[in-house]
Amino acid sequence: YQRGYRAKKHGLAIVWRTIPRPGAPGVIFDPIPAGRALLYLDHASVSGSDSGSNTQTRTGCSRETRNIALFVAIRFASPSSSSEEEEGKGKGLIVATTHTFWHPKHSYERARQVGVLIRELDRFRRREGAEWNGWDCVLAGDFNDQPDSATYELTIARSHLRPVAIEEVAESMVVHSSVDEKLNAPPLAGDGREERKVGLVEITSEVGAVDGMGTVAAAEGAQTKKKKEGVAVDGVAKPVQEEEADEGNDEEEPDEDGEAEAEAEEHEDRILKNCRRALPSDGLLTLNELRRLYDLSSPPPSSQTEGAAYDASSCPDPREGFDNSPREKGEVIGLRSAYGSFYNRLLPTSTPSASVEGDKDGLEAGNFFGSPSRGRERWNDPDWKGSVHVNDGYEPMWTLYSALFSLTLDYVFLFPRNAPAPAPAPAPATKEGQGEREQEREGRRPLYPEVTALLRTHRTEVLQPGTPRKGVNASDHVKIGAEIVI
Repeated sequence: YQRGYRAKKHGLAIVWRTIPRPGAPGVIFDPIPAGRALLYLDHASVSGSDSGSNTQTRTGCSRETRNIALFVAIRFASPSSSSEEEEGKGKGLIVATTHTFWHPKHSYERARQVGVLIRELDRFRRREGAEWNGWDCVLAGDFNDQPDSATYELTIARSHLRPVAIEEVAESMVVHSSVDEKLNAPPLAGDGREERKVGLVEITSEVGAVDGMGTVAAAEGAQTKKKKEGVAVDGVAKPVQEEEADEGNDEEEPDEDGEAEAEAEEHEDRILKNCRRALPSDGLLTLNELRRLYDLSSPPPSSQTEGAAYDASSCPDPREGFDNSPREKGEVIGLRSAYGSFYNRLLPTSTPSASVEGDKDGLEAGNFFGSPSRGRERWNDPDWKGSVHVNDGYEPMWTLYSALFSLTLDYVFLFPRNAPAPAPAPAPATKEGQGEREQEREGRRPLYPEVTALLRTHRTEVLQPGTPRKGVNASDHVKIGAEIVI
């Protein structure tokens, strides 16, 4: 569990089973992870520059959000077979989670956050000499963007972006006042901001395991006491939680859900406030760079801003010059959505697949993001039109259902197993599907982990008037989950 910033009331948690369930088969993992890292999304470099460098890198950040991502590499408690032990494969799993920026109008910032997260996680899983190099990798969390967003379409490497997704990002390519006032302001002595200039930090622990409050439990036999969870940058341990030196003088961060609901009443989540036009020195990504950021088969965008970054003065419309030409299958490598790819294939365990032949949507027919019956997303939206998302895919119809909003925001993404490391220079175009077939032959395994089961989500009539209910609301998300073969 990590909050990343001491003043934040909420954080990220990754939990794994270390004790077998009586009478139930299942994988168990070692209590102590093989590796773990914390990513500060406001400070993550778009180019993947040396994380130990103290020099300012190009982040492309358009607003301070204090959002983070958490990576954990966990070992199997014992090899699942002797052959796997000999081959050195299948010894663990990499799991990552995040909670990206909530404001609906800041589409660019969300797309940037997820793009740099995917790049950093890809580097983490490929780390040379690391025990977890080659392990399967899963990214799941609250992405605060729907399946019709640029964030989602870029993540799954859709052949081209739809105009509405491009428009949402283009309209939000501005710089919020928090960038000038906080992120780019000279750090004051002891305010902790100089430590947050690094995007990815390694979490280290000498004794015990992390408890529910981000502290370290004492080793067995020693007196129990709380310690600050530490991180190491270039081998030097630094505290993760000591991000605001004087918490008492720091303005307390509003609760995210409460802030969203309060602003929704005033419609402030529909406009961009306190923003200015982007300058080249801000380093915002162009749309072409943003598309490139997500392509795991290509090198990342340049760390240089001059001549590369978006400049609103010379190009008021970011869509000018954007290459949205369709990409061939296998030409761009992205992630696979567990629900988006398999949710329409769910079958009753007692029913042979032949008996449901012709029912292409399986058990969850009518409960998808793209189902015609999907209703209003916002209780007071005067412009809402029915069936706006028809045929937009097989993600769950809802992963959030409150009195104010009904949305699909949470996902389980799978990283490709045998995708080649990003080339130092753009590779020549290949024939359709050739790259993926070669990768599958090379690894002799499917390109992505196989999904064997999905947790079914509730239908609208069950979720109404909101979840989890009692007085209607509090937490408004529903659980999702996937069973995969690793």
